[in-house]
Amino acid sequence: MTVAKPLTPAKPRLLVVELWGMGDLVIATPFLRAACEKFSVTLVCKPAWQDLQARFWPAVRVVPFHAPWTAFTGKYRLHQWPWRDCLRLRREIGYGRFNVGLSARWDPRDHFLLALAGAKERLGFPRLGSQIFLTRPLQRPDPAAHRFEYWRVLSQALGIALPPREKILLSSPISHGNEILIHSGAKQSVRVWPLEHYRQLTARLRQK
Repeated sequence: MTVAKPLTPAKPRLLVVELWGMGDLVIATPFLRAACEKFSVTLVCKPAWQDLQARFWPAVRVVPFHAPWTAFTGKYRLHQWPWRDCLRLRREIGYGRFNVGLSARWDPRDHFLLALAGAKERLGFPRLGSQIFLTRPLQRPDPAAHRFEYWRVLSQALGIALPPREKILLSSPISHGNEILIHSGAKQSVRVWPLEHYRQLTARLRQK
């Protein structure tokens, strides 16, 4: 006689929207890892950041999307927006599939995207009346607070244990040695730190 194994209840589905820089996603990493313990997590982020998945949050499903409002220039030229990509995103994430959707930014466009996805519960930090798209508007942390505090507030609202930023343990380095890699460039020239600053920095590091 074969006894059927009890089915493991499916985790509720969580949609996370983080459409900006790589640094923002690195800051979100402790939240994404902790959320996977309780939720089946889908992350919408820029296509280039898909490479982070295997290293930082392998259990997260990544949906690539280059939001036109994150462009460095021309972000408000609506006639030039890739509307076909926007429609593709809506089809890919589906409507009403997610139990919870959230964004750590006080950006009305993120909140509209959560509503467009039909997430049953939508958490965020309202701005310019965007609370109409949220079911649970949250109190924004102090403006001087680190970006990580926004993820801490969201984790508390979802009952997820997330330690203070100062107590987060860093992963051990891949190689054990005294080599340091410095990336001196940036996509936009206005964001490139002067090379002389890097020269001074490397000189100080070598002295140490």
